[in-house]
Amino acid sequence: MIHGFWPVDFLMKMDVIPGVVNKFQVTPTQLGTFAGKCTELCGVDHSQMLFNVKVVTPAQYEAHIAALRALGQSGAVPSASRPRE
Repeated sequence: MIHGFWPVDFLMKMDVIPGVVNKFQVTPTQLGTFAGKCTELCGVDHSQMLFNVKVVTPAQYEAHIAALRALGQSGAVPSASRPRE
């Protein structure tokens, strides 16, 4: 199932295809929480595919990553469509 990753205020969109690794880089100019949505008609739950992108300071980001590491929640999450190595 193809999805379209679109954080509206970032003026960029990227297709998300299972099994394909995509990378993008964006430099936000303000802090805050920004709404996004899927732009591909991807199935019956398409209208529910909403998300937020939170732009924070580097210190807030590092604190969040440190908290995740302390909980053992770091590293890659294996895709359900790809066998674990």
